[in-house]
Amino acid sequence: LSWGEFCKLAEHFPNIHEVYISGSTMNICNTPAHILQQMTVLDVQHSDIVNWSTLNDVSALPNLHTLILSNNWISSIQISPGQFSKLEALSLDNNKLNDWSSVAELRKLPLLKTLRIRLNPLITGPGLDMRLLVVAMLPAVKKLNGTPISDNERLQADIFYLKHFATDYYKGESDFHIMHTRYKELVVEYGEPDTGMPKIKSIKDNSIIVKILKPDGKEFEKKLLKTTLVKHLHLIVQRQCKILPKNQKLYWIDPSNDKIHLDDPTRDLAYFNIDHDCTVHVET
Repeated sequence: LSWGEFCKLAEHFPNIHEVYISGSTMNICNTPAHILQQMTVLDVQHSDIVNWSTLNDVSALPNLHTLILSNNWISSIQISPGQFSKLEALSLDNNKLNDWSSVAELRKLPLLKTLRIRLNPLITGPGLDMRLLVVAMLPAVKKLNGTPISDNERLQADIFYLKHFATDYYKGESDFHIMHTRYKELVVEYGEPDTGMPKIKSIKDNSIIVKILKPDGKEFEKKLLKTTLVKHLHLIVQRQCKILPKNQKLYWIDPSNDKIHLDDPTRDLAYFNIDHDCTVHVET
């Protein structure tokens, strides 16, 4: 069954919600605008799709929230404004994606929360951790390759991303800033690495071990950056203590025995003079 033949059939079934049609060469660029208006799931695995532009017609479908493109030949992604505005889940396993700018393009999908992107050439590279890079580059995605992204993993991903590309960032090459739009946002959020070389060391030197004392008296430790924002610390506490950020009261006791409240979520730990081996108390 070709895509054209399927479209002719679909004209008689206006309330189709899920479409699973794969295993043959697809020419889905010729999709009449008046059909498939209720479709929510489209699975076109193993369909010899090579160009992302092939999807232009289906990208305008108003209710499409799940798109499965695994096992095709897509090597790059370019998303135009308004495309796939309702898409929440995307599978790109086993394609030919070979550059990180394609991953950055996925940020243009405003509702994307679930992504599969295993078995693509962009995974390769010395010292690269594909999962951490994707997590850092796509802050809105909540589940990657079938595994939920924890607050702690996202923090570690941000640190890894800053650390790994610090030298490239300071070179100031336009290609880097086009490919890694997220990097500049993280610099604003966590602070810019020192200008002295090597850059990677500056991130390492900025890390501290903070003890966190829970309301039940139990304690745990976290490796953080001095530039970690208090709002991110709230998320870590929420995960460990099951207390919503709005119900948390965080403070530490300085060497003068004064209680310093972490009462501004937009400030970083350094602003409150929190350093290595400090203890942050959690109250409700």
